[in-house]
Amino acid sequence: MCIVANKDGQGIPNVAAGVDLKYATPNRAGAGAPSVPSLYASEIYLNSTTGQTYRAMETGTSTWIECHAGINAA
Repeated sequence: MCIVANKDGQGIPNVAAGVDLKYATPNRAGAGAPSVPSLYASEIYLNSTTGQTYRAMETGTSTWIECHAGINAA
């Protein structure tokens, strides 16, 4: 993956074309903790039920770590 400079003159990220995406933005979501294999290392998955985010440790495995407590955290 590469970062492409946004030269539209507006300073607005071109999210529709998949350019200038933030590293902190989850690219997949689902209800519950992820049990699917990751697409790439450091992929971010969002638990849409609780707001928790998980980060993949390796490519192609289901090894994820919780990296944010979410909206229901005490």
